[in-house]
Amino acid sequence: MAQNNRQVNNHEISGKILHIGQPEEYTTRAGSTIITRSLVLECIIGTNTYPHEFIFNQSNMGQLADVREGEWATINFAIGGNSSIKDGKTRYWNKSHGLTILKG
Repeated sequence: MAQNNRQVNNHEISGKILHIGQPEEYTTRAGSTIITRSLVLECIIGTNTYPHEFIFNQSNMGQLADVREGEWATINFAIGGNSSIKDGKTRYWNKSHGLTILKG
């Protein structure tokens, strides 16, 4: 396998924290309970700004205790998602999973 076909799912982006959500709990199809917390970061791309949501799972969401809305932060994240088919059309649900967050 050629080296240029290998991908690493660990990305980094910086921006201003717009919102930090409260913990949310849901049950998977398998019956296990998952707790997550979201953070919305204002990402600057060129001259435009875009709000983007990052989901921190139970093992990573403790890091959100040290950051506040309005602060600048750098987030390392992994891209994930799933799909569903309804009425013969495939719909994709993309998510950015927060791995680490650093202030400043």
